[in-house]
Amino acid sequence: MTYPFYMTAETKAKLEDLSRISGQRYDSLNAAALCAASMLVERMCDLSFPPELAARLALQCGALQLEQDFDLFAGAVSGSFSLSHRSISDTDEAFATLRPGGMAILRTPGTGTGRYAVLCPSDDSQVWLLDPSYQRGRGIPRTQKRALRQQNEYLTMPFDIFTQLYMNADTVFHLYTARPLA
Repeated sequence: MTYPFYMTAETKAKLEDLSRISGQRYDSLNAAALCAASMLVERMCDLSFPPELAARLALQCGALQLEQDFDLFAGAVSGSFSLSHRSISDTDEAFATLRPGGMAILRTPGTGTGRYAVLCPSDDSQVWLLDPSYQRGRGIPRTQKRALRQQNEYLTMPFDIFTQLYMNADTVFHLYTARPLA
């Protein structure tokens, strides 16, 4: 299956349209968080889960403000797709979970609504991620731009550059793994 890459700007426009059509508050949801959840589910479960469906799930579980309610939404995602989920802030533990095939939604609070990206399994030297808000080179210091590589929709970078660009004291990793078969 070829997986789509969802971008924040396109998703915001779709959410505004959904709000106009349905009368529900889809446009109040964080588009980057919805994109990240969609990309994670599609790649881990090998099925279609576009941001519009993620938005419906967020509203159904009561996660109306994803910046505050992301834990609630993350639990709904794991329950809906038979994934195990836990939230941690320890970087080493997060990357240990990614190696055996897990994935994570990285949530870095900050100015505005914060930043959301999907961390993918990687080797020890490079970080692979899907960042729905990434715009080639915008907001990235020149010294770090040289270390970024874009391979299809994935950004790859050395671990030290990743920590400079994506980490702060409040960063949370929402780790997902497949539930073992009973």
